[in-house]
Amino acid sequence: MKKKELSFFRTQALNLVQAMYGYITPNYRCISLTVEKSIIYIHIILEEKNDDEITEIIEECMTEFEALQILGEVNYKLNIISSHSKNIRCLEEGLYGITIYQRKEESFLNNEEYFE
Repeated sequence: MKKKELSFFRTQALNLVQAMYGYITPNYRCISLTVEKSIIYIHIILEEKNDDEITEIIEECMTEFEALQILGEVNYKLNIISSHSKNIRCLEEGLYGITIYQRKEESFLNNEEYFE
């Protein structure tokens, strides 16, 4: 990753942390961010589907994320899923990204494959 791309990536990770600050509830399992070809992919995994929480993410958090863009408008895609699976991954294998938030769960702590 080039220096300019890395700087953009780090800025977007920080923007997402700031946008999500105060909104994370016990229902959140994981939040991650990847950047590919100038598109920011934001992945949020909830334990239970909650329409009010999803609306809050879209209306409040993403509005804040957009407002934090000091370089102008950015292209992003938001992916929100709910999962009870014990073997979830915040980041898909082969993608360069960062985990913004990950709830402490037994499945993460005991999954040796996850930490390889």
